[in-house]
Amino acid sequence: MNDRPLLQADAIDKSFVMGAVVIPVLKGVSLSLGRGERTAIMGASGAGKTTLLHVLGGLESPTAGRVMFDGTDVYSQSPARRTALRASQTGFIFQAYYLLPELTVLENVMLPAMALPRRLQPKSRATRDRAESLLSSVGLSGRLHHLPTELSGGEQQRTAVARAMMNNPEILFCDEPTGNLDSKTGDTVLQCLFRLVEEHQVTLLLVSHNRALCDQCDRVLFLRDGRLETDQE
Repeated sequence: MNDRPLLQADAIDKSFVMGAVVIPVLKGVSLSLGRGERTAIMGASGAGKTTLLHVLGGLESPTAGRVMFDGTDVYSQSPARRTALRASQTGFIFQAYYLLPELTVLENVMLPAMALPRRLQPKSRATRDRAESLLSSVGLSGRLHHLPTELSGGEQQRTAVARAMMNNPEILFCDEPTGNLDSKTGDTVLQCLFRLVEEHQVTLLLVSHNRALCDQCDRVLFLRDGRLETDQE
């Protein structure tokens, strides 16, 4: 049995430079995520939650500190290897849907498989079958050949959920996944999201202002003044 954390962040600092001014955002953040664990991070607007998610997800290098994914030092890898790791092992859901408007719903969901290194790409029939299955699981089997502009906001975000699961990721990063949706539509998206996370035993890390959403996770943490704390509220 592998007891090693799936994701381990050690003493992460992240600062941004604006002219002669250095703006510290993250200060010594450490975090450990076990396999299948669901963790939420809350914090005030501008606290650095999205920045932290990007650093942990391999999208943005930290100023200092280390991010380990399943024993691999993420930021010691070359950009190409880091991209391959991100494509094959992680999924992202953002507040904005980021669907390509010229592609159908089915094609948007299939895209992550096409981004894999060639040796890891499944056969085209298997890719299509998985995409169709995921879209069916989020209630969109009747929308496969529609364009994103023909979908409601909730349908677009459910498409984004299916897309994030396309490559069977080990971990799913969610940044305010219902931030653009009304409460009823958001609840529908969350039902799809948590069901897929449970079915596939995916590790989940999400950031949100929504306390009810965060309370559905196993653990709630709070980002305050650049530091990650156990939520005491």
